[in-house]
Amino acid sequence: MVDVSEQEIERPQKKQKSCYSGKQGYHTLKSQVVADLAQRARCDQKSEQIICVRCEKGRVHDFRLWKESKIGLNKEIEILGEKGYQGIQKLHQNSQIPHKKKKKEKLSKEQKKADRGTRRLKSIYRKLFMVLARKSLPHHLSLINNNS
Repeated sequence: MVDVSEQEIERPQKKQKSCYSGKQGYHTLKSQVVADLAQRARCDQKSEQIICVRCEKGRVHDFRLWKESKIGLNKEIEILGEKGYQGIQKLHQNSQIPHKKKKKEKLSKEQKKADRGTRRLKSIYRKLFMVLARKSLPHHLSLINNNS
């Protein structure tokens, strides 16, 4: 599963535009976390394998963050993402994002059912992602401030 969490930061003195998130309406840092959810299914333990954590300034789009991270995943690994990852199927064949309703069309019952299952799974792990993102934030914040 791949997800991005945004954390509000104090307005930088220099290069404010690079940290401003138009979606959130304030200055942020994004933390992308890639976790192996199948690890939990294979083990009796309550553990997930964290593959990658990456932070970037708030202006960067989620999918661009994914492409620039250049994570080399096995083709058999299934990736669950959000609608912000449109086009991930071109980079990784075994990936799944919610179905997008087209103009003047409705989603089929199968598509809605698949999206519901994905949403349930993602809501369980959203808390994990936010905790990990917040733990990595102080380190990345100091790196970004030093590079400004």
